[in-house]
Amino acid sequence: MVEDGPALDQFVWAAGPASPGWMRGGSYLVARRIQISLGLWDVTALDGHQASIGREKLSGALLPVMPPTGHLLLASPARNSGQRLLRRGYSCVDGIEAAAPAPAAGLMFICFNSDPRRQFIPIQESIAGRDALSLYLNRIGSAVFACPPGARPGGFVGQELIG
Repeated sequence: MVEDGPALDQFVWAAGPASPGWMRGGSYLVARRIQISLGLWDVTALDGHQASIGREKLSGALLPVMPPTGHLLLASPARNSGQRLLRRGYSCVDGIEAAAPAPAAGLMFICFNSDPRRQFIPIQESIAGRDALSLYLNRIGSAVFACPPGARPGGFVGQELIG
């Protein structure tokens, strides 16, 4: 989507009337920290990994037959009124404790969207408790940030907000 101008306009950049004037041309960033139950994940067979996500683990290709509880299927635009997110996940580790059965590892998920009320929240509601990947995940925290548009020449970021 990053090189698709019309898709960015539709799904990433905030616009009226849903967003206030000072946010138009900006974006809403959703950040979510997710911990993965590595102990459970490690004892799950390869087929279970692939089915929970909906991709082949080694190649990353979509599975020929998508499981009905596959994360990719349930989070797809086809299942969410055509809504899309500009998203990315980053691996993270809190550290390793000698007494812990597995490291505290997970994912820092971020996405940009034009209106979290139409995009991120409904997509999350549609997959919550339904996708097989949820069995392995614990959501640690989430936040939504308003990222106003860039500064105009001679101006500054957020100038429309404070006048």
